[in-house]
Amino acid sequence: MADWVGYHKQYERAFGGEYFHTKRSRAVPGDYLYVILGHAPKNTTYSLAGKYRVVRSEDEGASFGGRDFDRKLALEPVLTANAPFPLDTLLGDEKEGFRRVYAGGIGIQPPSEDLRKLFDRLLKSNVHGDDAVVAQDIVSILEDASIPETTKEQLTQARVGQGRFRQSVIEVWGGEERCAFTGIAVRQLLVASHIAPWRQSVALRLDGTNGILLCAHLDKLFDQYLISFSDDGRLIKSKRLDTDEWRALQTIGVADGIQLNFTLMNFSNQDKVRKNLRAHRTALSDLDEGRNPGGNDAAVMVAA
Repeated sequence: MADWVGYHKQYERAFGGEYFHTKRSRAVPGDYLYVILGHAPKNTTYSLAGKYRVVRSEDEGASFGGRDFDRKLALEPVLTANAPFPLDTLLGDEKEGFRRVYAGGIGIQPPSEDLRKLFDRLLKSNVHGDDAVVAQDIVSILEDASIPETTKEQLTQARVGQGRFRQSVIEVWGGEERCAFTGIAVRQLLVASHIAPWRQSVALRLDGTNGILLCAHLDKLFDQYLISFSDDGRLIKSKRLDTDEWRALQTIGVADGIQLNFTLMNFSNQDKVRKNLRAHRTALSDLDEGRNPGGNDAAVMVAA
């Protein structure tokens, strides 16, 4: 059993996830193939479609974009993203070397150990493929040689609101696994949202008092500083949400008159959560007024 990286020119033919055509293939059934998509003939941008297992290798010719292929690999998905992961920022200065090895027309190639770990971590992290900021944060964790491997796993899961951080948030909020705003208890919909941004406070990355368990749509709005909460838990909406957007959000439970439920939280933790919420509200206000939320990297990226 071996691992391979295969390059697919997405602009010539969409990748469906069932087959991969190649000229020269050393892959055999049981091997794994990471499929990389190229999105333009010049100045190509790359993204990771997913990890697939080769179930058959067939002698079947095909022609796409004026090029002939003589092998057809039948695939089954192993790890795939909701949307392909953009790789250009993650590869950085190594993009050109990546192009020469994996997209240079020399057939599928085995990944380096670092690349294999990166791809697996990204695909296992449950990050949406279009969330490049989160993906970049995860790469920063993985590349930090000062962080022990076990801690890297904890931090990776914490960045997407899961794992040890999620459990800590649940305990701080009284032990009930339900949305602190809507009361919904469908665990598959719940995300442990960081209050102080990930990049702003290393000390708070695994601290449950720096989190709120929210439904996924609320988590996204909160993370983008489109909503926040007052000291008593009342919803605060951003001026950047127009009337039609706010009306639409009200139909899915993002409405005035509902408050965060602090009732199961002890007073000490309430004080810490409220302190973090004040900083979050300040960042929302700064963005609404077109100001740089001083030192708040995540908010600056939202503003950009």
